[in-house]
Amino acid sequence: MRVPPEVGLRWGCQSSILVPGYAEGALYQCADSPSSSTQIGASSDMLVRIYTGDDGQSHFEDLGLPESDVQRIATKPGEDLVFRRSAPDRSVEWHNPTRRQYLIVVSGQMEVSVADGSVREFQSGDVLIAEDMTGQGHLTKAVGGPYTSVSMGIPDL
Repeated sequence: MRVPPEVGLRWGCQSSILVPGYAEGALYQCADSPSSSTQIGASSDMLVRIYTGDDGQSHFEDLGLPESDVQRIATKPGEDLVFRRSAPDRSVEWHNPTRRQYLIVVSGQMEVSVADGSVREFQSGDVLIAEDMTGQGHLTKAVGGPYTSVSMGIPDL
């Protein structure tokens, strides 16, 4: 299957082909350079590392999301990145975050409620800046199944 020329040209190809049998989204390959490829439409459960190999070239490494329900990754002394996978029926009563943080929903949906009755739903790609470290806090629950999020602390000003 060929893709429209404007798509291939965006990747620097004269023409592109869809590689058959690729299950995790679409893998396109430059017809004029079979060693290069572009993956689009992959699962939202994707964590990819880009690094410099021993050959001095940049490469991708598919890592996938952490398998445990909570995994902390140190980013620098005293700070970390937290991956969290909720239970399908997760519902957390009034609580406050332990730090100012960005919370990014990676997959699924979560609902957050505050005391005035306002409710917001967050889905894959949405970002919540959580700064309600004092007071009553907020309620959190999974919507329609589990969700996966990653949070990162915001340094104090």
